[in-house]
Amino acid sequence: MRQRMNRRRQKVAGNAVNAKTIEEISIPSELKITFNGEEFLLADSGLNDPERIIVLATK
Repeated sequence: MRQRMNRRRQKVAGNAVNAKTIEEISIPSELKITFNGEEFLLADSGLNDPERIIVLATK
């Protein structure tokens, strides 16, 4: 099961680059929801925020 999830993540993310700073983080729309269709990215203060906050959670 874990292998299948990792393969799916790799397929969705493609050749994503590991960000070195929080400003470099870009979350594709496919990764903002769970496999069940639930919203996963609840809040993001934005790329230009020097104190960027990203909230990831499910209910």
